[in-house]
Amino acid sequence: MSKQITLTLPDEVYEQIQRTAAADQRPIAEVLTDTIVQATPIFSVDARRPAMLREQAAFRSMHADLLTTHEGEFVAVYQGEVIDHDVDELALSKRVRQLFPSAVILMSQVLPEIERVFHIRSPRLVQPE
Repeated sequence: MSKQITLTLPDEVYEQIQRTAAADQRPIAEVLTDTIVQATPIFSVDARRPAMLREQAAFRSMHADLLTTHEGEFVAVYQGEVIDHDVDELALSKRVRQLFPSAVILMSQVLPEIERVFHIRSPRLVQPE
C-alpha cells in the first residue's frame, strides 16, 4: 500500500536528488522513496523504553538489599519500588498485570549477579588443509 504526498524541498536538495536520479536513470520519486527508506530505522524504538530503563536502574540500585530479602524470588519493580514478589514468576505476573494492565513494570529474578551473561556457542566450519 502506498500514499501519495506533496513534498516541498529546498532547491539545493531537489537539485541533488535530480542529479542522482539522472545519474542512476531512475525517476525522482523512486530516488526519494529509497532515500527515505534508508534513513528510516528498521526497528522502531518503543516509546516506553525510557520508563523500562529507569526500572532497570532502580533494580540495580536495590540489588544488594534485594539479595538479603528476596534472593531467588521474582520481584516486580514499578516507579522505582518493589510492588510485589513471589517465587512463582507466572503468579507474580498475573497479579501485577491485574493491578497495572498497561504500566511499564520490570519483573526479574533476584540472583547473586545483577545481570545474567549468556554464552551462545556457534559451530565453526573448519576447512581441511
